Amino acid sequence: MPKIKYSQLVEVVVPAGTSGGQSFYFADQPQLRGKVVDSVEVVNSLDVTTSPITAGNAIITPAQMELSFLTLFLTEAAGKQAIGEQINKVPLTLLHRVQSNATGTNSPFVLPLFQFDNYIVNWDKSYITVASPGITTAPSISYLLNVYYR
Repeated sequence: MPKIKYSQLVEVVVPAGTSGGQSFYFADQPQLRGKVVDSVEVVNSLDVTTSPITAGNAIITPAQMELSFLTLFLTEAAGKQAIGEQINKVPLTLLHRVQSNATGTNSPFVLPLFQFDNYIVNWDKSYITVASPGITTAPSISYLLNVYYR
């Protein structure tokens, strides 16, 4: 496992009343602007129950995580040249590193961190896509990603 220099929790809120397969964009992340991202991981409702960013928001379930994909718009760190959506529709299950002990609950996970090769992420051009049939939300819910950067 690489040494972690800095970490930032990032949230995407899915508004109440959302249904079907859609894409949800990240808000601008001023604290990550111009920073080289080393790795990203995701948590679900078996790991964290409510969002520390948007008070009271529930976190996505493992089933919702299995329908979700991450796309990141990248810039080269060295030349500051935008290169586009080079991280395209990565299943969030590949970013989940916590093994659940919940009886009868399937929560896919991988052990290694999902690592990047010297890129800066343009967060306001990056998004999470939910595959059809999508997810239906009565209250709003949150995607939480932990971003390791330098």
